[in-house]
This record gives sequence, C-alpha cells and structure tokens, in this order.
Amino acid sequence: MDVVSEQALSSTEIVMRDISTSESSMIQLNRFRAESLEVFSKWRPECHFLPATGWLNDPCAPCYDKKTGLYHLAFQWNPHSPFWERISWGHAVSSNLFDWCVDKFPVLKPDRNYDWKGVFSGCMLQLSQSESLVFYTSVSRLPVHYTIPYHPGAETLSIASSADGGQSWVKNVKNPVLDPIGDIIKEHDITGWRDPFVTSWPNMDLIMGRPLNSGLYGLLSGGFRNITPTAFVYDIDTNDPSRWKFINALMRTSINFKSSYWSPDFGTNWEVTNLLSIFDPVSNVNRDFLLISAEGQRSRSPDMTPSRQSIWISGKLKNNEFTREIEMSCEFSGVIDYDNFYAANSFKDSTLLDASGNESYVIWGWIPEDPLPELQIAKQKWSGAMSDPRVISVHTLENVVGALQTPLSDLTNCEVVGQGGDTFRVTTLGISTHPKFLASYRQRCTGYYEVQATTFIESSTFHCSPLSSSWLLETAVDRLPLSQHTAKFHIEVGFILSDETNRCISRITYNTFKEKILIDRSMLASSDSGAQTHSICAPHTLFYLKEKSDVILESLKFRLFFDKSVLSVFVNDRTAATTRLYLESTKVSVSLFVMYCSNEDAQGMIKREVTFTDTKMWWGGICKIVTE
Repeated sequence: MDVVSEQALSSTEIVMRDISTSESSMIQLNRFRAESLEVFSKWRPECHFLPATGWLNDPCAPCYDKKTGLYHLAFQWNPHSPFWERISWGHAVSSNLFDWCVDKFPVLKPDRNYDWKGVFSGCMLQLSQSESLVFYTSVSRLPVHYTIPYHPGAETLSIASSADGGQSWVKNVKNPVLDPIGDIIKEHDITGWRDPFVTSWPNMDLIMGRPLNSGLYGLLSGGFRNITPTAFVYDIDTNDPSRWKFINALMRTSINFKSSYWSPDFGTNWEVTNLLSIFDPVSNVNRDFLLISAEGQRSRSPDMTPSRQSIWISGKLKNNEFTREIEMSCEFSGVIDYDNFYAANSFKDSTLLDASGNESYVIWGWIPEDPLPELQIAKQKWSGAMSDPRVISVHTLENVVGALQTPLSDLTNCEVVGQGGDTFRVTTLGISTHPKFLASYRQRCTGYYEVQATTFIESSTFHCSPLSSSWLLETAVDRLPLSQHTAKFHIEVGFILSDETNRCISRITYNTFKEKILIDRSMLASSDSGAQTHSICAPHTLFYLKEKSDVILESLKFRLFFDKSVLSVFVNDRTAATTRLYLESTKVSVSLFVMYCSNEDAQGMIKREVTFTDTKMWWGGICKIVTE
C-alpha cells in the first residue's frame, strides 16, 4: 500500500470515528434529556398551579376582576433557580381557578435601591374597574429572620399601581411609603415587619366611632422579641392609601402560647396575617378571624426543627382601659391546614355568595417541598406549588349535646353557646375546596366511579379505584355505631393508598377514641427520595346532635385529593391536612377500610355495621397552564 492510500484510509477511519462519536453523543444527549424530563415531571403536580420554571412560594395579591371575569394570582417567584433568592412577583390569570395563563416574565422585580434584595409578599386593593394598587414588602437587606437581630429599615412598605387591569405595574415615586422605625422600633426590638394586608373592618369602625365600612385598615406581621408574636395595625387614609397611621399592636399573648390540644401553638413571629370579617347569620354578628402564618412553633416531632404552620384565631376587639390601646382577644383558635400548607392569602369572590348573600372569602396557600432534600430539588429544577383554592366560612352546628370523648367546655377550637336545656350551638371556622376548582377537575377527568353504599360488619378493606396519578374521592360514614355510652368501644375508619405492586404506601385513619386523623407516611421511609416521612396528626371530633327525642352522631365526611406528590385531606369541611408523598411510582389506588377496636380487650365486643355512603371518585384530570 502506498503512502497516499494509507493517508486516505487513515482519513476515512477518522471520519468514521467522528460520525460514530457524534451518533454516540446524540444518543447520550437524548438519554440525558429523557432522564432530565422524567426527573422534572416525576413529582410535579398536574392539577395545582405552578410556573414553568424555578422557585415558587407565597401567593400574593389574589383577586377577582368583575370586569373581565378573571381571577388574578401573583406569587413569590425566582424564575432562574429552584431555590429562594432575589424574589420577584410572577402573575397568572384564570377563568375557572383550574386552568391558567402565566406571564413569561415577573411583573414586579427587585430593581430599586429600596427593594433590590426582594419584592416580598403583599396584597391587592382595587380602586376601580381599571385601577388597582398592590402593597408589598420591599427588602433592601438580608437576611431577615425572627431568630436573628432585626435591622431597622431592612423591610419597608411600597406600592405599585396598574391602570390596565394588572397587565403592567408602576412603582410609586414615594416608595418606600412606610417603615417601622418611628412607630415601633424606637420602643421595642421586633422580630419582623412585613406582608401587608389591606381591608375594610366593620368591628374596628365601630370601636373607632366610624360609620360601618367607611374605614380602611392595614396589617403588617411580626412580633416583639421574647414577648409575643403580633400584627401591627394601621389606619389608612382612604383618599391617599400611601398614608398609614400606626394604631397599635393587635394582640399580646406570649411566645409559643397554646391553649390546649385542640388549638395551635401561636409561635414566635407572625407572617402574612389576614383579617377576615365574616357575617354570621345564626348569631347575627360580624365575626373577626385572623389567618396567620406562625413561625417558631415548638417542634411537633423530636427530630424536627422548630416548625411553622398556617393557623387562625377568632377574636373580639376591645379598648384596654389601662393601656388605652385597641386589642383583640382570642376567643377560640385552630389550624388552617396541618402540614405542608403555608402563607395563606385571601380575597373576596363575588361569584360565590355565602348564606347571607355576602361575597365568600377564598384563600390560596403555598405547598413547599420542605420534606425533600436540596439535591433532589436541584435535580428536578423546580420547587413549590400553589394549593387548591379554599373557601373560608363560619361553620355552625345546632342542637349539640356532646362530642365523642372531649367535654364541650374543653374544645378551644370552637365557640360553644347554650341553646336552652341540654343543647348547644357550636361555631368554628369552615374550610373547603372552591366548587369551581372541583367542577373543573371533574369535567377534565377520564374516569368516574360511584358506589351508593359499602357496608362493613367486620374489620376489612374495599378497593375502590384504579391506579392514577391524580384522583378525587368523596365519601361519608353515616351515623357511626357509637353512642355517648360506648366508651370502651371505638372504630378506626379510613383509606389505604397503594402503588402499582399493591404495596401500601400510606394510610389515612380516623380514630373515634383518640379523636384524630392520622396520615401515616412511615411506609415511605425506604424511598430513594430522602424526604421526611413523619406522620401527620390532625385533631378532629364528631358531635352528637339532638333530633327530636333521639341523639345521633353527625356523619363523618371525607374529601381526598391526590395529585402526583400532593395529598390533601378534608374532613367535615372544618379540618384539612395537606402533605407530600414522594413515591417511586406516582400512580396510586385507594381502598376503604374499617377496624373495630376495644379500649380494654376484644372479648365480647359487639361489632356493628359501618357503612360508607355515596362514595364517588374521579381520576385522570389535568389542568392547562400556558405561559405567554
């Protein structure tokens, strides 16, 4: 072979080798893309709102626009990373609370010297059909946290306005319009001062001697260090909403105040405090509820750091004759959601009227990835989702004669008022998924299942769904076979969630003796996700009601909503718990179960029928999220 031929052969081998390397690289690239897409979508909810990329946390400035018929939702957003940093506001609109059109770029960015460290949470004030204001926390210095000294001026109040229905926003030239230095910090060391909420407040109008609904008030959340968490109350000039006058701190309880098992730990610092004034037609009064994101609670598990939780307080305003301040008492209190739900933010929905014909309050909450290690979050390239929208109401039961185990006088999550004789009226906060969201999911589903009655006469299970990555289950247990005289006998009812191999991956149980709902996630401890798998406990009792000469137990009503990695459980429209299930296979089926128990021994225990009624299940729904 001559030299030319050898060179030609060598060139041919190089070309062939390059082609082979190129094909191999393409195969590897396609495999990498497929694996990345699988990781990206594995635990990504299909029916909860979230943007296409990055980090999401608190809902901001939610509202309903009567002119356009659209719901608006802003949200804390870092579009460049799945981690919290340099927070902006994203924005989306929806006609049905299920499908969304999302702005491609943030609508409010940290681009001024007073907010260059972040545009934090805030609220909306609609001035007219076309003009709106948003109030937000402008942050110029980090970190800010209740566990470290507070730096005066790190958090200030700023305003932006829109004249085109929220399509664009202009920051006020007066920004920042307020800081806590003059009114609060000169006398106290505070733990925070952020998350403005603006509202009318009939009961505050009364105590200040004003006509009803003539005033406008602002709340900023925080606390006095080593003294109490609280909300700072301001009187807002209705002619110039940039002018806020400090009234006083609304509540003074104590650090980590907790009245009983039935009420939450009030924490060390408050965030995103909302004031909801809801008319109660039964009592004929406006009831004031604070929705609070409480930081620095005592840990609910020995292996966990101090926790946070969305809680609520029902209170009454009064003038303190010693301090001459307007204070709110705590009459009764509870939990908005018992696990992975935080930063609840509210708005009034004019399309949904309550029993009195008033606009209903609706809240959104942030569902974080808290149980998931940072390495897994980095791999999936996104973090956080928005909750289902939830309707907040006054929940009342009449003719109550008792609870399952706890004396009525010991229930600190409700108001108990005598109705004469041996009956009482019980009032608490109602929490349920917005009917528009539920209707949209049902319309989008690919399957439906219904069973009128499933009766158990012994401990057993009943399989009631196919495998699916999203499903909605509604059912009720009518009149459990218990009475006020069967203390030695109790029942556990609930649901078993199983994967494709029929392995139990979680169990949801209601225990009539312990009066609690338990979401057991211990079966996931061996999962490769590395996520926390502690169980979720939510106190919940049922009430005995007097009907003519009979005493019956109210029905136990469940709504379960599963979506890829998000599980929400609602019980009797007054108890809610949302958690994350990071599964190897995200297709899950569900079964009903009943277990008969004795508080002593099982000898001679009489088993009575337990019937699940009107069990309905929908599955396969997916929302549409479009980025423009």
